[in-house]
Amino acid sequence: MNLQEKALAKLSLAALFLDLMVCVSLWQLIRSGIKVQVFGNTFLTGTALFFAVAVAYVFIVEVVFAGRSMGRLCLGISVGTDGTAEVLPLGRRFVRFLSILSGFGLRSLNANRLPAHNCAEGMVFRSDLAGRAPTRSKPKKAMSGASDPKRVARSSTPRTAGLTLALTEGPHAGVTMSLSDGKTFRQNGIFTIGRAAGWSDLTLSQDSKVSSMHCRLLVKDGRLYIADGADATRPSRNGTRLSGRPIGAKAFVPLPSGAVVSLGDSRFQVSGP
Repeated sequence: MNLQEKALAKLSLAALFLDLMVCVSLWQLIRSGIKVQVFGNTFLTGTALFFAVAVAYVFIVEVVFAGRSMGRLCLGISVGTDGTAEVLPLGRRFVRFLSILSGFGLRSLNANRLPAHNCAEGMVFRSDLAGRAPTRSKPKKAMSGASDPKRVARSSTPRTAGLTLALTEGPHAGVTMSLSDGKTFRQNGIFTIGRAAGWSDLTLSQDSKVSSMHCRLLVKDGRLYIADGADATRPSRNGTRLSGRPIGAKAFVPLPSGAVVSLGDSRFQVSGP
């Protein structure tokens, strides 16, 4: 858990309480002008009205205004996607709205982690106070009998003894990282590289040509593999090259020891015993 995500989570929680105060104010204003008792009971009528106001407010905020709630605006928080788009597509906004309703908004009550009601990876929270951090979905359990490298890695501990990653060119040249220190390959058995600190195991924040979620490494049966992008459906903006040849996001390809990987202005090599 990185400090940026913790700070943004606390700001998001504060924004939630500000939005709750807005809903209460709207509820009081509307209730004072409505004298009809829908259920023949003042308490039930007030509860139903507050629920309707809250649902309408969330719909307007998340779907119509793309996450720009009063609370977030007051605290300088914005919600968008990783990449060039500043707002979520309409379809993802609507799915996000339904996800919030399914959890009654309670998934936001965590001061150390960003809200869990996100329809996919790639959603980014931004703030002038706390920087930016992407949200992370909970890892799914692997299906039995999976044959591709990505699924196999989820059910077994990758063997990375002796593997070392060294950056040879770019803004971070000279940085080396052991891939066998027990702190890597934590996200579904994948080692991630990019500019987003909340997503990347190796953060290349000073290379502007590297995508926030640029590429992934994987170990299977003692061999190292690499794939471009955040996942199979989202390649990086400028691509990843292995020994000068572009690689795709859909499938992991073998990464020989000592081969040069190019991403943005950076180059790295992985060496092993």
